[in-house]
Amino acid sequence: MKILVVICFVLFIHVHSHAQSERIQRTWKGPDISAIWGLLKEEEKSPSPKPQSRSNPMKFTPAGDSGVARALADAFGSSAEQSASLVQAFSQIKQGYEVEVAKEGKSNNLAAAMTFFIASNVVTYHQTEMPSDADTDKLFQSLQQTMAKIPALAALANVEKQQMHDWLVYMGGFSLTTYMDAKQNRDAQGLATIKDFADYSMRLVLGIEGAKLRLAGSRLTVASPPASAPTSAGNQIVGGLDLCGVCAVWRGHAPQVHF
Repeated sequence: MKILVVICFVLFIHVHSHAQSERIQRTWKGPDISAIWGLLKEEEKSPSPKPQSRSNPMKFTPAGDSGVARALADAFGSSAEQSASLVQAFSQIKQGYEVEVAKEGKSNNLAAAMTFFIASNVVTYHQTEMPSDADTDKLFQSLQQTMAKIPALAALANVEKQQMHDWLVYMGGFSLTTYMDAKQNRDAQGLATIKDFADYSMRLVLGIEGAKLRLAGSRLTVASPPASAPTSAGNQIVGGLDLCGVCAVWRGHAPQVHF
């Protein structure tokens, strides 16, 4: 997948923002998926992927606006103007994402969104390059098989899958595009802030800190799988995150990010 939209965020590190962290945390409606780590280890022992059944529990049928973009914009923004700019930014993230997944037949697929979220945040946290198309496709296939085995995910209602899908796309795209912009502009402060943000996002969704999760080709490697998801106290953005200004624009010269 390739995301062609570049989003330029003006980020400022300030006093720790517990309230903002809590607002963002409340927008995440996904279930506990910490069981994924044990399942991924089992998957590694299988020499070849099992055939996918005709009924794919990771697929869903979108039903209008999920409301996630507005919820996230209100959680991030400190004014009506900032929230409106963020809604537009999130919309562009999703448009870019959907164009690319459609080419690969992965539209409206929770596993595809999770693959994007994990790859984007791991790359942002460790500040490395995105994995190749071939590696991310293998990761997608692995996650699709694994996530289908988690009862809490398979049992989600259609609207819940859409909300979780959109949240993963918005937050993964937020991390990745901000990281790309900070890297391109050699913005050390911005790189440090978005690294903290990626760590926060992975703790919240995956129940694991960024330092313990790496991508090795198409494989996710975990230093030590967590016994359970962290408490809310562990889900706070280190250093805080304040968006004083947001500029979301399409750029004709935007770099192509392979996913």
